[in-house]
Amino acid sequence: MAGVLVKIVIALIVLGYVAASIRRFLRFANDDEGRSRTATEGNNFKERRYRKILGLRGNETAEQIKKSYRKLIAEYHPDKVQRMAPEIRRLAEKRTAELTEAYNYLKKKERQS
Repeated sequence: MAGVLVKIVIALIVLGYVAASIRRFLRFANDDEGRSRTATEGNNFKERRYRKILGLRGNETAEQIKKSYRKLIAEYHPDKVQRMAPEIRRLAEKRTAELTEAYNYLKKKERQS
């Protein structure tokens, strides 16, 4: 009886983790798409959006940007969701691409400064 309860609790924990991951994927997939802006607004918006994607709030150093990127990429890497449903894998690939794009943009901007 106790073994069955332990398995149920573990299954619920895993299910909760998967549900939370799906919510995160969907939140970032639907975030701020489809608006038009001027070039200056676009650059500022792009930087704010990339900082938001990486979970950054201020003027972080290159090392802090790298740390945040590595933490998130480890969470969303497609290899981690390889055995999940195809929709989850596609979302993981999209999220990984967004994270990489954001990291490369901010890294390039930091080097130019």
